Amino acid sequence: MLEALQGEGGIVPGTKEFFSTARSLCDSTGALLMCDEVQVGMGRSGTLWGYENLDVEPDVFTSAKALGGGVPI
Repeated sequence: MLEALQGEGGIVPGTKEFFSTARSLCDSTGALLMCDEVQVGMGRSGTLWGYENLDVEPDVFTSAKALGGGVPI
């Protein structure tokens, strides 16, 4: 599971090259590419989902508090 932008250890955005390589590796091995959108989802990164800034389409993404605005859903 990858984060489009890591926020816990400073603001560290993922690169398009890294995510493209991860997508290729997942495709060649049959693994799922999963993105964690908890901190950057719902427009917090300039697009609705953070992965959209990276030109990659994950197989699965999590939203959790991003979807509920901090309220458990």
